[in-house]
Amino acid sequence: MRCQPRYEGAVYIWLKNNQHCLLCAEPADEHIPICMACETELPWLGDHCQTCALPLTGAGLTCGQCQEHPPAFERVATPWTYSFPLDTLITLQALGKVAIRPPARRTSRAVPATSLR
Repeated sequence: MRCQPRYEGAVYIWLKNNQHCLLCAEPADEHIPICMACETELPWLGDHCQTCALPLTGAGLTCGQCQEHPPAFERVATPWTYSFPLDTLITLQALGKVAIRPPARRTSRAVPATSLR
């Protein structure tokens, strides 16, 4: 007698679930819960301090605070600024209201591997 039911389909059927964007509730394009239109509108970090990632007006600069009092870390690697809608999503995840899996595939394109140590 078998205890487990016989299932001939694919094990990972959750990949076929339709994801909806966490920001606009439209169907997401891929297996991450943010659609391409909302992803392009995220607050991408442009020119920033090479140490603390504080937004600056020019590329390759270090902010005055990091020059006067160097922090205990060498570099911050982040593709976005901490502003709307990311701050809201992070708060919702911390409260357990949203389950977000980081989009590692897209983030790895935004942050070159050579900048990470």
